[in-house]
Amino acid sequence: MLFISLKDILIKAYHGVYAEEGILGGDFVVNLEVRYLPAKEVITDLKDTLNYEKLFQMVQERMKQPTALLEQIVMKLTNSILEKFPEVDFCRVHIEKRNPPIEGMRGSVCVAFEQTR
Repeated sequence: MLFISLKDILIKAYHGVYAEEGILGGDFVVNLEVRYLPAKEVITDLKDTLNYEKLFQMVQERMKQPTALLEQIVMKLTNSILEKFPEVDFCRVHIEKRNPPIEGMRGSVCVAFEQTR
């Protein structure tokens, strides 16, 4: 099995249940991991692997869509990746929301979802 990970993608986005989150936005960190069995024993060409630039573009596009719940984002993104890349048999998406608007809280909240075929 081959694993490909995108780590610590920092994105300014407008997700959350409070109106000010849709106006001010916030900082989010996305981590993503996929697993698949490559068709070749040793990969020497980009066409023989999963192009992680395409995965990054999917993350960017999904994070541009304001959404109230991080749970919805991680689940939809995971399902979209599995749909677009039939060779992938496992996907995990983890989103960290830095400094959420929770009174007295300093830190972050995280939501993750993983799916196996």
